[in-house]
Amino acid sequence: MFKIRPSRITLDVSIKFEPTIFDWQNVPGKYFELIQSALTSIVTTDSLHDFMIQSGNTVGDFEAKFNIYGGPSSITLSADNLSFNFPNLIPSDNQLVLQIIKEVHTSFYEKFNEQSHSLVRIGIYVHAELVDGNSQDDYLSRYSTPYADSVAKDSNWEIQPSGRISIVGKDRNWRATCMVENSDLVGNALFLQFDLTQEISQKHTFENILDSYRRISYTCMSFLDLQQVNE
Repeated sequence: MFKIRPSRITLDVSIKFEPTIFDWQNVPGKYFELIQSALTSIVTTDSLHDFMIQSGNTVGDFEAKFNIYGGPSSITLSADNLSFNFPNLIPSDNQLVLQIIKEVHTSFYEKFNEQSHSLVRIGIYVHAELVDGNSQDDYLSRYSTPYADSVAKDSNWEIQPSGRISIVGKDRNWRATCMVENSDLVGNALFLQFDLTQEISQKHTFENILDSYRRISYTCMSFLDLQQVNE
């Protein structure tokens, strides 16, 4: 089992809900009230410059967005989707980010009580350093094949091995894909991509969603012979 330590993390969470919001007349005000009531005790929500409204000719063009501290991290409401985007995190950000998602997710169904969630998509993209003296080649060499090496032998390019696995729940209500390759951002590190799509019902709390993610991502990591360490 190869041990890795996360260095940089991007988290994308998208929660699809039903029914679609067609009437947007009062949505921006409700959304801003939602953000302020959910996050006032966690982050600063007073700056009006952090809120954005996008409109258009179709329902799919409408969007209400809150940029946390005016930066790249955002929470966006569209006609049928509530999404969270947190790029370039460090491990110590994790607890705050999860608290933000939990509070907004819970408050959304209080403010928009006609909506109910039906599907969640979670994407996590991690640059993780190898520890215990292991190198990228030590790990990724397992994905190299004699045939691929022979093709590249007399060329002016080289093959960089990578691994990928997809797993599906027996009840077909979730699917996960895990991918690992060389990191170009962090020295002696791997880049991991984990994507989960899961059907959910109104009875699923944020804790239920998080538990599913942790269980399935642990399974993916085990298949890839990787173990996360935090120190």
